[in-house]
Amino acid sequence: MAGINYKSLFAYDKSRKLYHKTITVQNADGTTMRKKFTAKDPKELYNRLHEFEHSGRTTKQFVTVEKMLDLWLEEKERECRHGTLRSYEPTCKQWQPLYAMRVDQLTTDTIQSRLQQMHDDGLSAKTIKTARSCLRMAYDWIRPQYHGALANPVKEAKLPRGMKSTKRHAPTEDETKRIIDSVNCYFGFFYFMLLYTGMRRGELLGLRWDDVGLEMKRINISHGVTFKYGKPIVGPLKTESSVRQIPILPPLLDELQKRRPDDWKGKYVFPAPTDAYSPMPESTLKRHEMHYCIEAGFVKVTEKKRTKKDGSEKVQPAYHSTITPHMMRHGTATLCYEAGVDVMTTAALLGHADTRVTQEIYTDLRQRHQQVELQKLEQYMAENYNKPSQS
Repeated sequence: MAGINYKSLFAYDKSRKLYHKTITVQNADGTTMRKKFTAKDPKELYNRLHEFEHSGRTTKQFVTVEKMLDLWLEEKERECRHGTLRSYEPTCKQWQPLYAMRVDQLTTDTIQSRLQQMHDDGLSAKTIKTARSCLRMAYDWIRPQYHGALANPVKEAKLPRGMKSTKRHAPTEDETKRIIDSVNCYFGFFYFMLLYTGMRRGELLGLRWDDVGLEMKRINISHGVTFKYGKPIVGPLKTESSVRQIPILPPLLDELQKRRPDDWKGKYVFPAPTDAYSPMPESTLKRHEMHYCIEAGFVKVTEKKRTKKDGSEKVQPAYHSTITPHMMRHGTATLCYEAGVDVMTTAALLGHADTRVTQEIYTDLRQRHQQVELQKLEQYMAENYNKPSQS
């Protein structure tokens, strides 16, 4: 830099013929130390000091686990879909017992112990895996800020054995028939269309009548709806395989022809209550889903006690739906399996990026079918062949 008298900035050791300067720096653990810099050329010494002071190698303190996760989630909010972020936020809270620890104090054993505690608490395998993945990604994100001084202890942490795996199953044969028969129930067409198309809930909510080609008997799927604080956001689909064209089966074609309005251009198939050109809000969707499940009989009723202002208790019925929109996709896969459709075609219809997902569904269906057939064999043997008589 022109105009700087570098010699005047530093002390000079005549015996060693070196310029030098000692500064106080703060270590990662909060302690301080004195560090001496020397060089024969004062300009070189100036540049070394400047580089050191702006590198943050020793002046940056390690943050807590809570702070790291908060900063990482803020970063993810700018680059992730809100639906993805909604799955990250609750799983990050599973690390709450370790929040107060500094990131450099966390060890693989500590993480392993916490993962085991999650398993002991009955959390599903998916929740535990996501919690570990979030912590690992947060460490990888913050590590460059410490210039390699921070290791990632999550990579060596193993998942607990015997984790509880929750499988989503297709509707039963009786439930499938009831879904088809209840098409004219309140919001029944929503579940009917999910079953006959294999679409995801967000894909169907983002569907406009312009995407429904009744003449060509094809539906073009290119956009979906996610919710941010209950507000619907229309955007592109997550993967290329999700963008697809699917056939309109005859029963669905009849229903679509009956329900398409005359002025359909630009309108959503399942719109907001007050604006046909806007997608449905999350609160409206949940209300419609529960209304349908109650009317169609897809609910489990329990009792819920409520305390009044006067201190007395009131017992009210609590309704829990027994089917979900995602179950309809498994129902579509079941119909494809029963019709003899191959795995690759079914995967393309459902928009699976990985055919292994479809293969797992088919494998589960085969196992269930085998169990039913074996039960028939057991029943037949029990009814027709008695135990051998004692001679």
